This record gives sequence, C-alpha cells and structure tokens, in this order.
Amino acid sequence: MERRSMSSRSSSVQSHNGGEEADDSDTMQLLLPGNDQMKAEELVLNTHPNDDHVDDGDGFYGDDDANARILVENRALQHPQRNRSRRNWIAFWIFGLCNNFGYVIMLSGAHDILKKLDPTLGTGAILLADILPTLLIKLFGGPTLIYRMPYILRLLIVVGFAILSFILVGCAKNVSVAMLGVVCASISSGLGEISFLSMTSCYHKGVINAWSSGTGGAGAIGASVYLGLTELMSPSQAQFAMLFIPCLLLVSYFFLLSHRPVSIISTNLKESQPFSFKEKVAMTKRLIFPYMLPLFVVYWAEYAINQSLYENLQWPDFKKLSTAQQYRTYQLIYQIGVFVSRSSRTVFTLDHVWWPALVQLINFVVLFCDARYHFVPSIYIHFVWIFFEGLLGGLAYVNAFALISKHTKSEHREFSMTVASVGDSFGISVAGACALGINKYLKKYNQ
Repeated sequence: MERRSMSSRSSSVQSHNGGEEADDSDTMQLLLPGNDQMKAEELVLNTHPNDDHVDDGDGFYGDDDANARILVENRALQHPQRNRSRRNWIAFWIFGLCNNFGYVIMLSGAHDILKKLDPTLGTGAILLADILPTLLIKLFGGPTLIYRMPYILRLLIVVGFAILSFILVGCAKNVSVAMLGVVCASISSGLGEISFLSMTSCYHKGVINAWSSGTGGAGAIGASVYLGLTELMSPSQAQFAMLFIPCLLLVSYFFLLSHRPVSIISTNLKESQPFSFKEKVAMTKRLIFPYMLPLFVVYWAEYAINQSLYENLQWPDFKKLSTAQQYRTYQLIYQIGVFVSRSSRTVFTLDHVWWPALVQLINFVVLFCDARYHFVPSIYIHFVWIFFEGLLGGLAYVNAFALISKHTKSEHREFSMTVASVGDSFGISVAGACALGINKYLKKYNQ
C-alpha cells in the first residue's frame, strides 16, 4: 500500500465529515516511522469517523509533540477490534460497579448504622461523610496532586481505602469509627471516579457507556445485595461480606484491559504544567452551564429526596415491610432506576441535560409536600415515583459525560472529565447539608 493512497483516503474521510475532522495521518507521518506509521494510519482510517474525533473545529493536537505522541499511541490502541473492544467494555463496567459499590452500601446501610449507634442523627450525616471527601478530592486533588500519580498507584489507593471502609464500619462500636469508615469509602470512590473517567480518554469512546452502566449497576446490585444479606445476617456481618469487591478492580486492570493507559497530564507534569492557568479557566468555563450546573441541580434534588424525604415517606401500618425494610426498598428501587438509565445511552440519547434537572426539582417539591402532608394514598405510588427519580439522575449523568467526551478535544478530555464531575459531587454535598435541616423540620411534624 503506497503512502500517497493512504493520504488521499485520509483526505476523503475528512471531507466526508464536513471538514471538521483533523487529519491524523499527517501527525503520524511526523511521529511514527516506517511500518509502525503505516499500521497506525490504517488503524485511524479504519476507525469509525465519529469514534475519536471532536466537532469543535479546533483541530486535534496541541503544540506539544509529547502530547501528540501519547495521543497517537493511545488512539492506535483504541481501534475497536471486537475482542479488544469487548474486553475494555467489560473492564470499565467492572470499574464502575466496584468503584461505587462501597458508596452505595454506606448509603443503603445509613439507617442501620445510625439506628445501632445514634438514632438521633439523620441519614444526611452519613451522606455528608460519604460525599465531602469526594468533593475535596475533585476540587483540590484532581487538578494538582492526583495527576502526579500514575494510574496504577491511584488504583492501589482506591482498593486500599475501599477495603478499610468495610472493615471500620463492620467493627464500629461508636459513631466516630463508623463515620471514619464512611469517609474512607468516600475517598476511595472520589479518587476512583476522577481516575477512571480520565482513563476513558485512553480507550475507545464506548467505554464511557460501560463505566456509566457499571456505576448504575453498583447501585442496583449493591442495594440488592445489602437488602438480601441483612435478611440473613447482621448489618455488620454484611459489611465484611463485601471485602472481596474492591479486589475485582485489580483483576480488571491487570487481566481485562487491552493495554495500560498512558496519561498525557501525568507524563507532562514530570517536566512542566500541561495547561496554563488561563487554559484551565477557559476549559472550565465551557463546561459550567451545559454540564456542571445541570448536574449540580439534578443531584441536589435527588439526594435531598433520598436523605431527607425517604425517612419521612414511611408507612407504619404497611404489614409486608417494616419501616427499616421500607427505607432499604426505596434505596433499591431508586438504584434500579439509575442503573436502567445509565445503561440506556446506546438506545436513547440526549443533546442537552437540563430537562432531567428541572423535572427532578419538581419531583423534590412534590415529594416534600407529601412528606409534610401525606396525601399520596399508597406506598406503591411511592415505589413508582422513586423509580422515576432514579431514571432522571442516571440520564443526566451518562449523557453529560458522553457529550463532554464528544465535544472536547482529546488532549483536554482528561482534565474536562475530572472538572465536570465536581458538579454532581457539589450538588450531593449541598443536599447532605440541607437534608439535616429538612429532616429535622419534617420529624417535628411526623412524630
């Protein structure tokens, strides 16, 4: 195959896509000599034109040749051959499942933890302990310290804190130890989320759908497993039964991924800052209104419902489930809704994520009024309503990050994924603080 024919084919691909695609073969001619270059060219040209390009018209690579080389190497390995694509999809699904598993278990067991140790505290206290460390990591650790660590070191920290969280909560004899365990789960989940989201930039774009589906699966499977285990053993014993879950992260990383991820940012940090302060501000500003603000709104409303209203939407006269079982069932139904919607990207997509956020606000207002005045006639209506609540949150999450991946240049994708994830964490944190006051207000009228 002649080099000239390859270049002409590359030009036709670019023309076919309205001139918005960058010509990758030109970059590779500069960086990959001989047969390696030809193989890389073939891989890019055989890749679906919408898989790895962006539509912002700004071109593909920056001025830094080191950035370009890493992008070419990663993207040559992104070629969606069936076996590699399937393995990476499964790996990222497991990453999402295991990374969020501890977070879900702590929220599902919030009522049990506080009932045993301090019934006067509302479950909003558990939510704050489960999200504030995550928010701090995303705000301060992600853009500075975290990117100095290679992916494998981050992964080992994630696994270590996850295991420690289950041990501490399972052994807790007082609220302080239990809260420390919840904080460890939050550190694990927060560091894992920014690491795995940024890692998606090193693979085919389909892994974002896999990650989102896995995080939704963590909710549904985690809540189901906790509900089932607490019927067979004590809540403390159920915590110990989860200890093997974090180890699956290591199995997926070492045995399922088709290649080891190479971070542009961590590589460049060895020599200098990859982006100037002005560039970071510009990238962040582009994310605020279309993605970060709606994520904040939808997750504020969602977790204000979960951690302040569920406790006040209980039915003492419902004989089939105790009030504790009702709370766990609400959590399970909500997580099933999240799982369904986070797995829906391949069949249902959104071009904007504002409408789920606004509808979720309406959900909060109506359910708050019901928690105060109790006008809903049946618990089964609550079941359906809570499932719908989960659907809205999952839709906003999966579509927001898929759209960021689609509309962001490849060398900016790691940074953008991390920054955008602050939106949902900040919304959850504010919801946790509000939940303490809301719960106190509602309990005064429901006693």
